[in-house]
Amino acid sequence: AACCQAQLKDFKFRNFTQEDGLPSNESYFVFRDSKNYLWMTTDQGVVRFNGVRMEHFDLPDNVVFKIREDSKGRVWFFSRTGKLAYFFNGKIVPYALNDVIIREIENLVIVDAYVNENDDIFLNTVGNYNYIIHSSGTIEKKLVFLARNYDPTVIDITQINDGRFFATRSWYNSYGDQLKINLNTNTPGYIKHFMLAVPVDNYNHSGCVFNQYFFVFAGKMLVRLNPDGTLLKLKFPADILCIQASGKNLWVGTLKNGAFLLDENLNHLEPEPILNGISVTSVALDYEAGTWFSTLEKGVYYLKTQNVYALKGDTALAHPISRLYNMGDSQLVFTNEQGIYKLLNGKVSCVAKKQNDNISDIKYANNKLVMAGKLRTSLMESSAYNTIKVNDRSIGDILFVQATSELGITKSNFLNAVISIMMQRIDLGKGENQLLPVNALAVPGQLPFSGVFYYMDSSGKNWVGSVNNVFNADSDFKFVVPVDSASPLFGKAMTNMRQMKNNIFALGTRFGGIFLMRDNKIIATITDKDGLLGNSVKYLMPLDDQLWVVTNRGISVISFSSFSPITYTIKNLGKNEGFDNLIIKQLILFQNNIVAATSEGLFVLEKPGTFISPSQPEALPFYIRSVNYYKGDTSGIGSITVPYRNNRLKIFFEAVCFNSPDEINYYYRFNKNGSGWQTITGNELPLENLSPGVYNLEMKAGITTQNRYSQIVSFLITIEKPWWQNGWLKVAAIAVIITMGLLLYKVRINQITKKAARQTELNTRMIELEQTALRSQMNPHFIFNSLTSIQQLIISGKAMAANEHLVKFARLIRKTLEISARPYIRISEEKAYLSEYLYLEQLRIPGEFVYEIRIDPSIDANRTEIPNMMLQPIVENCIRHGIKHLEHRKGMIGILMKKEGNMIVCIISDNGVGRNSTDKQGRNVFTKQKSYGMEIVRKRLELQPGKEDSSVPLEIKDLLNADGTAAGTEVTIQLPFKIINA
Repeated sequence: AACCQAQLKDFKFRNFTQEDGLPSNESYFVFRDSKNYLWMTTDQGVVRFNGVRMEHFDLPDNVVFKIREDSKGRVWFFSRTGKLAYFFNGKIVPYALNDVIIREIENLVIVDAYVNENDDIFLNTVGNYNYIIHSSGTIEKKLVFLARNYDPTVIDITQINDGRFFATRSWYNSYGDQLKINLNTNTPGYIKHFMLAVPVDNYNHSGCVFNQYFFVFAGKMLVRLNPDGTLLKLKFPADILCIQASGKNLWVGTLKNGAFLLDENLNHLEPEPILNGISVTSVALDYEAGTWFSTLEKGVYYLKTQNVYALKGDTALAHPISRLYNMGDSQLVFTNEQGIYKLLNGKVSCVAKKQNDNISDIKYANNKLVMAGKLRTSLMESSAYNTIKVNDRSIGDILFVQATSELGITKSNFLNAVISIMMQRIDLGKGENQLLPVNALAVPGQLPFSGVFYYMDSSGKNWVGSVNNVFNADSDFKFVVPVDSASPLFGKAMTNMRQMKNNIFALGTRFGGIFLMRDNKIIATITDKDGLLGNSVKYLMPLDDQLWVVTNRGISVISFSSFSPITYTIKNLGKNEGFDNLIIKQLILFQNNIVAATSEGLFVLEKPGTFISPSQPEALPFYIRSVNYYKGDTSGIGSITVPYRNNRLKIFFEAVCFNSPDEINYYYRFNKNGSGWQTITGNELPLENLSPGVYNLEMKAGITTQNRYSQIVSFLITIEKPWWQNGWLKVAAIAVIITMGLLLYKVRINQITKKAARQTELNTRMIELEQTALRSQMNPHFIFNSLTSIQQLIISGKAMAANEHLVKFARLIRKTLEISARPYIRISEEKAYLSEYLYLEQLRIPGEFVYEIRIDPSIDANRTEIPNMMLQPIVENCIRHGIKHLEHRKGMIGILMKKEGNMIVCIISDNGVGRNSTDKQGRNVFTKQKSYGMEIVRKRLELQPGKEDSSVPLEIKDLLNADGTAAGTEVTIQLPFKIINA
């Protein structure tokens, strides 16, 4: 079969465009600042990106070509028109000399720039001049001469700090063929001047980077300057727009030819450019080793890792790959629905063009490539097994077995598989002509279930999985033994099984993640709550101390640091690596890389040992962005002081994370030795109603599944005392009160004496009424009935129910005695008391009625107090006179509390027989038993403060049906209230 090139890497990028918040798809520069934010410039504005949110800024000129950060932490924006600005302490500051720049410099197009420690600004431009803008306001021009024919083009490289260099074109000859480089550096070993014979095309774009060597570009030419004065040079097919060091390697961005990855010796590390056909204007590395590319055509691209890519270059790779097999680490066999192929030395060739379905496993035994699946090319090839002759000595013949499970090859060269619901065994040792027919297999093991998977462990033991259990089978499959049918975990639908170290087995499920088993006992479970990407497990692959888990959302790599006890960390490979919206069928180790068979072809994970590194993860950068308080927003502060009456704060914060932004959680606590960490939802923390004092607010961000956290950030909050709590004010107030008291004493003494007698009488009446109310609340009739109910429960042998009734009854009596001594109680307490009382009444007359207590949301039930025990007598009347006499419908009691003006209005309604109903003897059920409780309530309402007038605080209303019959009674009572401090 013909061979085709295959090992062309198709990296999986995430593309950020206008739809993702970028101002424009024409992007010029990506810059990482000292706080690890990424800045992205376009022809329509600049954004700052933290991994989740693109923050837009309004600049004097939004067309920004370059961003640089100075030694003071200011992020400078160099625009098309020369209107400069910088970002500092959360704000954009226009450059003070913008008017001077615009007045003295025409047609300014900035190529590169930097700001020194004296605030002098150095500009490289496209025109005939470069400029130095001094902080004093003067502008110095540096003429870039158009040289004579024999003069070289000159580039000066100046070291501006320990790690940065600035390249300036100081002499330009578009007709010459020599490039001179002047190196001004304190780096030891380098000579200061280089001459390079190169054809000069266009040197509008130039620059340099230092990465063990000096790399300089100009036009299409890239040069490496060696310490001994020798040079390495490489010409590109298009103008170089940027270079960026990446470890020992080098990224080179070009005009409409994408980006090239080179090693330090200028050798291409990739056979073709990345993002080919696109103009890459800059390359930046984030702090998590991700790579970012700004482009002129398609916004910004993010490459999370260079270690993950798909293979392309052959049509066989464009189909879904169903299964893989590593043949001695020299060639990789893979299948798609069109046939069987192999990858050898970077070339794909066809082994057999045989259409097939559902290849579930590939094994190699007795010079045969054995496949479990189904051929669909002809009726002759639809039997239980078929042999296909191929012209490939390294593979031999291909045996197709119609099995739905994986295969097991025994030491005696027998093949085991699940065929339909039968465990079948085929002899591979005697050749094709000696294969036993399916209906004559030796001792087939009839399974009492539908087999889902088959697995043979390292000791040769057979394991068979069903939907809801796992079975051990003996060597002849004469019987099967369930592992642990009682465990609820086996009801999660088994999918596959693998053996790990220490005789531990990992089992994957369709709905419950994975669980680990030893000696037929489950010892651990790992689900999405523990950091797994998803609970639907498709495939498992042990690798040393790792377990690679294929889920419906990507790959999770579990690295075990201990198997006794089970301790581990999880790293996920999801959508940023290109593993979303595809189906992964299998993982396999091939030539020290991991290859994945997917619905999108073959994916490769290079160097998995270094990619899934057990080293300490990078700490998350975490910042308090701003604080909103009564004066507005402020940023760049570590503490704040606010007055007591304006102590409402809102803290805005964020972490910077690009490779796992969806997994970040935020936490806070007050004072280091105080309460534990509290989780915050979102990116803001509102604080209000803090008591006077000093609070040390501590915050952090974390990704728990990666054991990755930020540094703890502290913020000091001081709430000033209210003016009345100041010491000197208290002394002054006491003095004033004493003085005024002495002056008013004589005036008020007569008034107090006159009112004393009336107040004494009023207090006496109130005490008598309160005592009467206290006695009346516990109606003897209610107590008698409750005790009778408890007695009946005991006689009936319902000790538990009697005990519950007695406990509720005792608690109600105790609560009544407690609240009766207080003139006011909280509405929340009143609601709880009524609920206890009504619950007891329901126990006494079970099934007779239901109730509902509603409190208007505008009422703060925990801070609003009303007179105590005003509602219970009314509710009792509803039960005794209304609900109790119902015969053909279930009772309903409704209690509603709402605020109207300066009163709490309580409406108690029932669907009872009404006030005019009569019993069998013709007596009125409402008047035959006098309600002392209602009378006491009326008297207490009349004696409440502010009720000396003729207003009616209690009103009883009969409810009627449409036909005029009684529908119940409604009582409305108005109660004064007061608000207390929390």
